Amino acid sequence: MRKKEALLAAATAVLLLAQTLPAAAAELPAAWDPRPDQVSAVREQYWGTCWDFGGISSLESYLIKFGLADTSVDLSEEDVLWWVNGNYSDPDLNNPSSGFGWTNLRRNDGGYAAMTTGYLATVGARAESDIPYLGAAENPEDDQVNDYYYEGTNQKPANYDTAPVLYQVTDIVYLDETAGPEDIKQAILDYGAVTVSYFDSTEYFHADTASYWYPESGEAENGNHTVSVVGWNDSYPKENFATADGQTPASDGAWLIKNSYGTDYGNEGGYTWVSYEDKLLFEVVEYNQMYAIAGARAAEERKAYYNDEYGAVSSYYPETEGSFTCANVYEFGSGEALEEVMFMTWSEGAGYILSYAPVENGVPVADASRWTTLAEGTVGHAGYTTVALEEPMEVPEGTGALVLTLSGDNLNIGTDESLLEGSRPLFNASIQRNSSFFLKDGTFQEACYEATNTYGDIYTAYVNLTLRAYTADIPEPTETPGEEPSVPPVTPTAEPTAEPADPTEPENTEPSVSPSGTEAAEEREPASAEKISTTQDIEDVRTGDGSNSKLWISVAAGAAAVLVVIVVIAIVRKHFGNK
Repeated sequence: MRKKEALLAAATAVLLLAQTLPAAAAELPAAWDPRPDQVSAVREQYWGTCWDFGGISSLESYLIKFGLADTSVDLSEEDVLWWVNGNYSDPDLNNPSSGFGWTNLRRNDGGYAAMTTGYLATVGARAESDIPYLGAAENPEDDQVNDYYYEGTNQKPANYDTAPVLYQVTDIVYLDETAGPEDIKQAILDYGAVTVSYFDSTEYFHADTASYWYPESGEAENGNHTVSVVGWNDSYPKENFATADGQTPASDGAWLIKNSYGTDYGNEGGYTWVSYEDKLLFEVVEYNQMYAIAGARAAEERKAYYNDEYGAVSSYYPETEGSFTCANVYEFGSGEALEEVMFMTWSEGAGYILSYAPVENGVPVADASRWTTLAEGTVGHAGYTTVALEEPMEVPEGTGALVLTLSGDNLNIGTDESLLEGSRPLFNASIQRNSSFFLKDGTFQEACYEATNTYGDIYTAYVNLTLRAYTADIPEPTETPGEEPSVPPVTPTAEPTAEPADPTEPENTEPSVSPSGTEAAEEREPASAEKISTTQDIEDVRTGDGSNSKLWISVAAGAAAVLVVIVVIAIVRKHFGNK
C-alpha cells in the first residue's frame, strides 16, 4: 500500500476505534436531557413498526452526537420495512410462511429488534427523502392492515435499487438483562441513545404530564412497544405516575424516551417520561435485544462478503470450553484487499483472533500453520463488532476462508438460521450450505447442530455465521520505481493463540409472544460528496469557497519565500563576508 494510503487507513482505524470506545467513566449527572440540540425530530409510525422507528431514532442520535449529521437528519424507515418484509422470497400465496425471511409480512404484524439490527449491520441507512415512509394517509383504505407485502399492495419503492446509502453502521452494542440503570445511563452518554422495549398501554399513560408507569401488579409479561431512550431525571416526581387505583412508584425518577406516536402525543412534544420502576422497561427476550449504535460513518465504496442474509437472528453456543474456532468460505474477486471484518457475538471480554485460511476441496484448511493472522484483540462489547485491519491483506482470487477463533468462557457466534415461535415459523433461513464451518476434532465441519422441533423430533439444523469480510479494490500500481506493493502478499504465520478471558453471556430467555409494534454482494452506491454535504457536516466532503485552502497556500508561499531569502544571505556571507 502506498504510504499516503497506509496513513489514511491508519487514521480511519483510529477514528473508528475512538467512536466505538465508551467515554471514560465519570460521575453520572442526576439528569440528562438532550433536547433540542442533540436529537432528531419525533416521527409518527402509524403502523405496528415501532421496532423500526426505535432503531433508526437511535442511529440518528449517534450521528448527531459524533458530528456526522445535524438535528435535521431524517433516515428512511421505509427502507428498513422493505428490506425486512418486501424482500421475502418464494412464498406460497396460501401459506406466507413457506418463503424465506421474517414471516411478519404485514405492517401491523409487529417486529423484533433483530430485524432492525440486521438491516443496520447489512445495509446501513438511506435518506427519508429518497425512500419516504408509507404512512396511513398514503395507503388506500382497502389496502390497510391486512395485505401482504408480496401481494403488491405495498409497492416496492421506485428508487429502492438506486437510492444511495448515506451511512454504514460498523458496531452495535447489545445490553443484556444484567445491565443496570448506571450502565444504561452511561450508554446514553456514550452513544446518544439506547433502543429498548416496554409494555405500552393507554390505561397507564398521563397525557397532561406525558408520564407512564406499568406497575408490577400488571398482568403483562412481555413488552409490546420499542422506543429510543435518550435521557433521564432522578428527581422526576413519582406522583405523576399515579394509577387509577392510587398506586405510585416507591421512588422518584424517570427515563426520557423518544416515542414514535407523533408530536401531539402527550404534552412533551412526543416524548414520554417512564418511571424507573416500570415493570417491563429494559426487558430483554430472544430476538428482542436492547442495543445502542456504537459505530457508524459516511458510506464508503466497498465490497461485502457474507452468507447471513438477514444478519444474526440467533446465536450458536459450542459444547467445547476455553476456545472455539469457526469459519466462512467466500469466493473472492481479483485485485482486492481485505480491510475490515465484522462478527457478532455475546462473548464480551473474550479474546479473538481473525485469520485467513486457504480452502481445499471446499473446506478450510485446519492446519493453523498455513493461516495468515489478520488481527487479534479482545471483544469490547456484546453485539456486532467491526475490526479494521492495521495492514489490509491482498486476498488471493478464488475461494478462501475467513477464520475466527474465540478464547474464554461462554463463547458463541451469531447465526442465520430458521426460527420457530411456538409452532409458527418466525424466520425461514435460506441457508447457503457448505459455506460456514466449525472446527471440531481437528477438522472443519459444516456448521450445524442437533435441534428439536415442537413435536419432539430431533433434526439437524444448518446455520450460516455472522462473520463478514469487507474488501476494496487495490489501486493500479504507479510507474514510480522502487515503490512497495500496495498491500502485503499472503504469508502464513504461526498457529494463533489467544489469552482466555472471562466473558459473560445473557441467560437464555423464552421468545416474546408479542413482537414489538451470500456470495459477494456489491453494496449500494454510496452517496456522493455533494449529496452528503447537504445533509451532514463532514469535513472532508464539505463544500465552500475554498478560503481555507487559499489561506494555507498563502502561508506555504510565504514560508518558501523566507527560506529562499535565508539561503541567499548564507551564500552572500560565504562568498563576500569577512574573511
